[in-house]
Amino acid sequence: MTTAHQRSANKLHELLGQVLQRYHIEYEDHLTNHISQGLIALYRLGASEEQLQKWSDGYLQNTLDPVFNRAVPSEGRITEDNFRDYLGKKVHFLDYVDFYHNEITKRGLSHTITRFMEILHRGECGAAFHAMIQLGYGADVMNDRVMAEGLAYLSYAYTPFFAPRMACVCPNF
Repeated sequence: MTTAHQRSANKLHELLGQVLQRYHIEYEDHLTNHISQGLIALYRLGASEEQLQKWSDGYLQNTLDPVFNRAVPSEGRITEDNFRDYLGKKVHFLDYVDFYHNEITKRGLSHTITRFMEILHRGECGAAFHAMIQLGYGADVMNDRVMAEGLAYLSYAYTPFFAPRMACVCPNF
């Protein structure tokens, strides 16, 4: 017999699997789609499967316009050889998701994170750090797809963060 907690976990992973295949990670050209993060937070707070479904339906209805916010299907454009070519160009999001998900499936999560975070951490401030938040939420519930989405969002919104050198204006230094 399945417990209420297990049914909620099953519903969470079902919804997570559906949503970002249908909707883009960003909407209105710059706002982050928080549905995965919201669902995971509600799950961690003990939401039932019905509550998860109701919140998901409400978020989709009130926040994401299904006509203008469709995710462009993956065409397998991102590969080991070219994944750096599109960093920060805000293109091929689902191609990145599939690329990273395949890497996680083939090589394991630890190897994938180690291999790509060495590069991606330099651009982690893109989308106001929401990509790192997405990655963390995926790790919290050990959902490979959400973690792949976090890595993909890091690639998609890649924005290097650096402090410009300040010229010293003090004559004593």
